Amino acid sequence: MTHPSHLACHTHSVPSTQPYVPTLYKARRVPTKQVVCAICVERTRGRTQELNLGHGVVVWLCTAHVSQEFRRSAAAATSC
Repeated sequence: MTHPSHLACHTHSVPSTQPYVPTLYKARRVPTKQVVCAICVERTRGRTQELNLGHGVVVWLCTAHVSQEFRRSAAAATSC
């Protein structure tokens, strides 16, 4: 078995690169006058409205996703 301090002498650190972080900066056709839908994101079309989920959690959803029908459907449970 190799002693950990011996391994430390012979290992080289690889320079860390910052992980890719997705952003909407410069995304095409993204609404800039309003908040995007938390589900549609860059594909948001139309108005969005705030939905308070309780315990300080608030999301913005488009008309299709904020509807009671969608939130009660099986699609809502698997949209993430």
